[in-house]
Formats: sequence, structure tokens, C-alpha cells
Amino acid sequence: MNNLSPGDPRAIGPYRLLGVLGEGGMGRVYLARSEGGRTVAVKVARAEFAGQDDFRQRFVREVDTARRVGGDWTAPVLDFDTSAATPWVATGYVPGPDLQTVVADYGPLPERSLLVLANRLALALGAIHDAGLVHRDLKPSNVLVAVDGPRVIDFGIARALHAVSGNGFRTSTGAVIGSPGFMSPEQVRGLEVGPQSDVFSLGTVLAYAATGRPPFGSHSIGMHAQLFRVSEEEPDLEGVPEGVLGLVRQCLEKAPEKRPTPMDLVARTTPAGQVRPWLPGEILEQLGRRAAWLLDLDPQGSPSSAPVDTRPDVPVEAPLNARADGQRDTPVSAHVVVQPDVPAIVPVGAPTSGAPSTQPSTPPVRSRFKRARLLGAVVGVPALAVGVLIAANSWGGNGAAPGGSGGNPNGGAEATPAAVAVPKNFLGAWEGVPLSDTRVRVEFKKDEQHRTVARSFFLTGTSLCVVNKAPKKASKGSVSLGEARSENAFGGGKCTLLPSYALKTRKDGNLDFATDNGQYKAVVFKARAGTAPVPEKYVGQWVPKGEKENPTAQVTIEQAKTGDFFVRGWDNSPRKHCAWQEVLVFVNDTGLISRPVYRRGSADPCGIAPTGARGYTLADSGILSMGHAAQKLEFVRKPGT
Repeated sequence: MNNLSPGDPRAIGPYRLLGVLGEGGMGRVYLARSEGGRTVAVKVARAEFAGQDDFRQRFVREVDTARRVGGDWTAPVLDFDTSAATPWVATGYVPGPDLQTVVADYGPLPERSLLVLANRLALALGAIHDAGLVHRDLKPSNVLVAVDGPRVIDFGIARALHAVSGNGFRTSTGAVIGSPGFMSPEQVRGLEVGPQSDVFSLGTVLAYAATGRPPFGSHSIGMHAQLFRVSEEEPDLEGVPEGVLGLVRQCLEKAPEKRPTPMDLVARTTPAGQVRPWLPGEILEQLGRRAAWLLDLDPQGSPSSAPVDTRPDVPVEAPLNARADGQRDTPVSAHVVVQPDVPAIVPVGAPTSGAPSTQPSTPPVRSRFKRARLLGAVVGVPALAVGVLIAANSWGGNGAAPGGSGGNPNGGAEATPAAVAVPKNFLGAWEGVPLSDTRVRVEFKKDEQHRTVARSFFLTGTSLCVVNKAPKKASKGSVSLGEARSENAFGGGKCTLLPSYALKTRKDGNLDFATDNGQYKAVVFKARAGTAPVPEKYVGQWVPKGEKENPTAQVTIEQAKTGDFFVRGWDNSPRKHCAWQEVLVFVNDTGLISRPVYRRGSADPCGIAPTGARGYTLADSGILSMGHAAQKLEFVRKPGT
């Protein structure tokens, strides 16, 4: 990052500028902070674009669409102003290097890293396509690399630039939109591009990450030669590991209809894409060594010369070469911080930022556990959480029914149909892969009358909705459930009429989840179930790391079934005297996902956000991490327990 020059503004909109991250085809990119303390990247359009009405009109449409992109592996659009003298857009910030830098500095990635990369990029494209966008410019420099996984940036903006360029390759100033070596054949030929164009680009990115070179030649051969190779010649895939070679070949098919869909890629790379840590140790070590970079950044614009505290307010990830973007959307008051210096215990998860920290009025020694961090980690769900391609609170149906805060056993659900025999291979619990802000878990089990019932958990951005319902029909390869109203609603939100859906067997032993109207689909995987699903290693009392004596907070984890309270916590740090409980939602071998929903004690909200979820992972070192990959709090067992 470079310092601000005399010609740079000191603020843009509500954001105070800290430095210059770089320049691109659209304009200049600044590192900035909001009034509430969130770190963001602010992109300011070039003057030649600012004077064009067509650009402004297209820009606002594209950015507005990009704001609706969900998923955990894309950079959110947080704010924008198209009426300003120079239009700007603020996006989430991840202080990590891009894939091009990582490969240039450390060489090609190993096969296990490539599988995670393929999985996460496919998830990102799925989220982008669901919002009605085509990225058009997926390339190594538009993929950020972080401890918890890669993020895709700059989606949507390319189309705004394309609108004023007059052709598919250059802007009005002659700059190429994207990199020709990573474009699809249809894009090169000036044809209409769709989602499958992005899949081709994904294949080129994987090939580059696997070999250190573009599959259709580098820029040294000239743009026209690159475009010809993309359009007419076969890719150079020598050196691509065997485990990903077939997948890359299919992505690079010249005909769009022959390429796999993002969902196909997700299915093929899961659970291989769940390995952790996903990066080689050398890269993780470098990320960890610079973990305090963002916290130590002087708001006046230059880093402080004070010693670096490697245990910041909320552990967070630091840069190799800082670039913009990459955090999921949260309230503007949230503060993005860096990963802890123990990357090996960080899961491949879903980043989100939390609430700002309140500094205690104490001497200069920085607290190992900053106070308002505890409940500030209650926003996003890690990828150890499970999900399904369903937009939050957008279920189809004939209406919505508010859910109760308790556990109404009747809850307006439909009458139970005649008993249906469910094949044994469906019994147990199933969880999916996150593609949006709604997560799903389905449990098949026997009730008191020995009938098979399905208990479905739907975790949205506002509610945890629970439905108990008997299957309406079943066969050897599928089970169907009708629509129903939620019986439980935790968190103050409303649960809508949940649509009918079916689960079908797959050759790999997993299940395909799909609503009957075909609008929502996902692959779901076997998960932990039973009356005591919480691994015993989690059970007990935990206190903040570094506060074994006179802790200011405590978390107690108890054994419980999914849908029941299993966490009790309190925080007695300065200005916070509160307690809360959490509902167990998802359990798998990677960790636990909960929904903090219940406040008791004083009127203090205890920092619990009205949306989101929380994850727990336990490292071999005995450190319990709470929160999510981008904002993780560390606990140790309470002495004597």
C-alpha cells in the first residue's frame, strides 16, 4: 500500500482514506475506514468514465445487482454513490494477496489446495450467477488468497465498463477489460456470454494455479496470439496434477454446453474441498507473521512504529501484498480485523466481519481478549457450516407465518400424512454446502410411533426455523416432503411457508436436495446426529485465552440435541454485564454451528446481532475458536474443570 499523495482526497463519502491500494481499469482503489471503524476498499471511477451518462446509468444497475450477491466467497458491495462528481463504490476488504502474487512468489499450488480453490471459486460463481450477473473477468488477480480460503472480487463492474467501451475487449481509452489469456472463446469472438463463460475462466485460473503459467500462453506472445489460442487451440495443461486434470479439461471445453456447471464443480470437489489448512505451510506462516498489520495501521495514514501486538482485538488475517475486497457484507459499523497467528487451526470457513470493539480504559498493555469481541463474532456462518442454494427468506409459497419464540408443538403445521417407509440409506442427518445466506439440515429419525419423520432446520439471516414433518412419499432412491409452516422460530425473525422438496440418492453416497419447482438445489452430506451429537472434547467451561485468572467472560458448552440450547455464556467486561444462550444448529467433523438467540439478565443486548450465526472449532492444541474465520476469538479450558 502507498501513502496518500497531495492530490488524493482525504475522505470519500463517509469513509476516511488510509492509503492507496492500487489502480485498475476502472480507477483508483483506496484503503479506508468507515465512521464506525470498518475497514473497506473504496474504488473511484476514472474521470473519463465519470463524464459519461451511459456509464453512470449502467454502473448503478450493476452495482445494485452486485449488492445482492450472496455466498461466502465473494467480495460484497457495501456502499456506493453514482451521483458524486466521480462515482465510487465501497467493498469489503481482505488484507491478503491475489492468486497471481501467491503463485509468482511461492510457485504452483499443490493438488489439495487446487481442490479447495476449485470448490470455493465454483461456490462464488454460483452466488454471482444467482444474482443475475456474469463475472466476465475471472482471472488470478481477481482471486484473493486468505488463510480461510479464496475470494472472488470485481464481479459486475466489468459489465459497466463494457457498456461504454463499444466492444468486448477495450474501454474507451483502449485498455483491455480483463486478461485475454483468461477469457472464454465466446468472449473472444464477441458473442453473447453467459454463466458458462465464467466456468471456462475458472478452468484457466486453476491451470495457472497448478502450473504457474496461463494455459493459452503468457502476454509475452501478444494479445492477438493469446486470443487466437483461446479461440482455436487446445490448452497447455502439462504439469496439472492428475487429480484435477479432468476437471480442468472439462472447464476448458470450447463449446459452452459441454462445460460443467458451478454446481457440478461443487459436487465434484466436496468433501475434498474441505481440507484444512488449505494452503502450504510457507504461505500460512507468512500470513501469520503479519497478522497485526491492519490493527496497527495509523488512521492518519501511516503505520505506527509501536511494537506489533500479534493478538489483536479480534484475531484477523493480514496481508502479504494488501489488496482490496473479500469480506461478506455486515453493518457498516463492523470492523474487519486479521487472522490469528495460528493458521493451522483455522478452518476453511466463511468470512464475515463483526461489531466494533470498545477499548477498555486501562494502561497501555493490550488485553488478550478485547471486550466487545465476544458477541461481536456473531455474524456470518463458517464453511464448516452447511448450506443450500436458497435465498434467505425467499421461499416460495402462498404466504408467511410468524414463528413463535418458544417451541409450539403444533405451530400450524399440516396434519401428518399416512406413514411412509423411508429407505435406511436416508436415515440420519444431512447437511449441505453453503451457496447463500440460508443453511439447511435434514434429520430422518423414528418418532414414538416408530414412524419416520423428517426434522428440517433452516437458518436464514434473520431466523432459525425448525419443521417436523413426515415424508409424503419415498422410494429406494428418493424421499419427498410437502410444504409446511415452521414450528419454531428463534431469533425474532419470521419463518415463511417452506416449500415442498425432495432428496435423491447420488452415486457418491451423498444426496441431491431440490425444491419441487426446481428453483433451489444443493448437494447435502452425511452429518453427526443422535441424542448426544456434540463431541465430548467441546463439553465444559471455557474462558478467554490469557484470562485463566479472573476471566471477564465464560462460555459453557453442554451436550444437547440439534435445536436445543447447548451454550450458556456471560460477559462481565467493562460496560458489558450480560448473559446469553445458543441453539445447536449444525454438527460435523469440522466443528459446531449455533444461533445465539436468547438474552437474559439486564436489558443490555450483549452485542448479539439480530442476524447471523456462530461457529466453534477445537484445535489439537486445546484452543477453542469461536466466531468465524475472519473474526475468531480464542478460549482455553477453565482451570479445575
